[in-house]
Amino acid sequence: MSVGIDKVKSDHSSFLSSFTNILSKTINGLGIIASEAFAVITSVCPAIIRWSFRKYISGDIKTYSITADKVNDIAYLNSHGKIEDNDSIALFLHGDHSHPLTMLHLADLAKQKKMTVFSLYIPKCHEDKFDSDNSLIENAIKKIEQIVQIENLKIKAVGHSKGAILLAKNYCTQDTSKIHAACAIAGRLKVPEDKIIPEDLESFYKQIKTIETNIVQKPKLAIVQIIPQDDWMVPQTEMGAANRNCNIVHGMHLSVLFETETYDLCSTFLNDKT
Repeated sequence: MSVGIDKVKSDHSSFLSSFTNILSKTINGLGIIASEAFAVITSVCPAIIRWSFRKYISGDIKTYSITADKVNDIAYLNSHGKIEDNDSIALFLHGDHSHPLTMLHLADLAKQKKMTVFSLYIPKCHEDKFDSDNSLIENAIKKIEQIVQIENLKIKAVGHSKGAILLAKNYCTQDTSKIHAACAIAGRLKVPEDKIIPEDLESFYKQIKTIETNIVQKPKLAIVQIIPQDDWMVPQTEMGAANRNCNIVHGMHLSVLFETETYDLCSTFLNDKT
């Protein structure tokens, strides 16, 4: 009889444990949806309106198509406002399934600092074609040189998510890069030693490891890393390469873009003359 009672208690305990786990995950999931949806409603939607007005009505945003040899994809370089009479250039790059309009407030911040501002839209960056995307970035930078008529560019580059990875790849692994400093927001730039990597992601993580290794081996690289406190997409253990200039900021993968602390860190980054 006691065996039967013990089994009932065990089954009951197991059920409660499973139910609690499911409930916890559900609440966490709803919290993520609520936070990111709030960011979309309060920040992304207004940015869509501002971007559309500047591109299609005022003409403040001009767009140039960017291609590269042996690359089938097309990127789009956006020039924001007038070309300033100095060599301070800022370049912004978005993440997977996104658009540079999500960083428009940061581009406006750079304009306030009298920088010449560009953003790059790579529609298929989610396909992880790193070499192809890097070729598009290189040709976008060449187009910037033509527009501003400055040969020895020193670009301050700010990337979010995949954009952070792509800009870090260009900056950290190429000695000839025209990027002078990089700010990575929610960028996966680190591979934990105990990471078990699925076979279909080996190529992706090999690229990340190359970036991380270069950051470790090149202490003079000017890189700032902004790490969301509650990122649901990228674990904190996979951000913060070499623990170099790491800043943990309240927010999630998307909403971190619109946090005041992120804005202030980007402002300091853009001000830095090193």
